[in-house]
Amino acid sequence: MGKIIEENTGSTVIELINDKICIPLKLENTFMSSSAEFPGETIHGYDESSGSIDDITGTQAANAINFELSWTAGGIISTIDDMAVWARALSNGSLISENMHEQQMPVLNPPSETNPYYSGYGMGIKQSDKWIGHNGAISGYVCYMFYYPEKDVSIVTFFNKFSAFNEEINLKDITAVGHNFMGIAKYVCPETLIPEE
Repeated sequence: MGKIIEENTGSTVIELINDKICIPLKLENTFMSSSAEFPGETIHGYDESSGSIDDITGTQAANAINFELSWTAGGIISTIDDMAVWARALSNGSLISENMHEQQMPVLNPPSETNPYYSGYGMGIKQSDKWIGHNGAISGYVCYMFYYPEKDVSIVTFFNKFSAFNEEINLKDITAVGHNFMGIAKYVCPETLIPEE
């Protein structure tokens, strides 16, 4: 998608992210780096695929995944505060037309035995109950970022450990950050989601 965007606009993805997203939303600590070497401090990312918890920040394998392979699918660097602002903008479609936002939103599936609330996934937007946002993982990091429009509340939960090369452990990493989100959401907005029994 990044290459298609660049080809059709004549601009780099880095320029477009800055001009179309960061500047309008005043995201002062969000950017896409052109390489793995960028200025400033970052939280280190860890991986447990080898059986021990290893700091993979700056390693050749992590850089190849996070900055070369992922590129527009995960190469943006940000802060929790900026992500909370982005969660609101993504949820309400403030940077795109109303028609495009309607097309982007998920078609919701009704509650089921395995998932007790309405949920669905659209074009880059996930909805669970009334929480709208996105979650994702990349080598060393996993994040849940959701917004609750009725209360104007954003929740961003972050875990700086994602074990990309061990399916069992990466599921545990994703589950841990998901449970953190659920715990905070139920505390902040107890009317949402189904309480644990």
